[in-house]
Amino acid sequence: MPASLPPWMQSPRGLIAASGLLLTLLVAVPAFISTDRNLGERPIRPEAVETAPVADREASDLPVPSQDGWLSAGAPAGTSETGSSGPDGALDCLVQPSKTVAIGSQTLGLIDAIHVERGDAVEEGQIVVELEAGVETAAVDVASLRAGLQGSVRAHEESFALSAKRKMRGAELFEKSALSVDTREELDTQARIGELELLQAREAQQLAGLELRQARALLARRTLRAPISGVVTERLLEAGEVVDEETILKIAQIDPLRVDVLMPASRYGSVHLGMRATIEPELPVDASVVARVAIVDPIIDAASGTFSVRLDLPNPDGQIPGGLHCTVKFLDD
Repeated sequence: MPASLPPWMQSPRGLIAASGLLLTLLVAVPAFISTDRNLGERPIRPEAVETAPVADREASDLPVPSQDGWLSAGAPAGTSETGSSGPDGALDCLVQPSKTVAIGSQTLGLIDAIHVERGDAVEEGQIVVELEAGVETAAVDVASLRAGLQGSVRAHEESFALSAKRKMRGAELFEKSALSVDTREELDTQARIGELELLQAREAQQLAGLELRQARALLARRTLRAPISGVVTERLLEAGEVVDEETILKIAQIDPLRVDVLMPASRYGSVHLGMRATIEPELPVDASVVARVAIVDPIIDAASGTFSVRLDLPNPDGQIPGGLHCTVKFLDD
């Protein structure tokens, strides 16, 4: 090799090392330039930009207090979180039946007859369902006959009367020394046995009377009566079906009706028992709809900031159906 070359180029190993270094630079430099260019063109993530201070964002997320309660964050002024307060102070409410009763049989049996249909009005104590009761009716007849039997009691009464007379005669003869001690004790024992037999017959008659009451009670369970006055809302079974602790009918009491209201916590204390309120159902009715407060819930729900109020709404003619939305406005006494 020429002598003017550097010493590391005069060696074959030096040339190989230099060639490898050159190839490495040729590959690495373009890749580095491309990566730097991509980094310069990468868009900035939205979350990386602070549009407002943290304190300002937290303050904007808080609910805004209003006269009737708390407003949702970002909600327009005058709009309540529960949506129950109107511009005139009226609140949303719901009209419902005051009671809803499910009628069923507590014993297994075959339905013999159902005397009402859906929508029928029923009175308290009215017979609505009858189950097959042939066996129970026969049991009542047998128990009634047994309770009325008087032969056994009268026979034991006569036997006791005779033994009592013999005891008295034996005592007289014993006083006159005309009767032995053994005979007198025998007469006394017969009199006591007769008394106990009479007592046993009377107890059997009382037991027969209790069995009659039991048989009548079992028979009464086969007849179902309406526990309240109202309207039949559902008929779930039909005559001929077997019932076993299942619901047959549902009855709703619509006089009076129940009005449920959710009120904001800020108005707690402004409503009291007996307070009057006007109710405006969503359907127009030709009736005076003035209700009175029956229940004021003493507990405020912390999650919603509301408490419940229940009113009784008279509905003697059934003009107002249950299940209506309404508005309520409390009146000053």
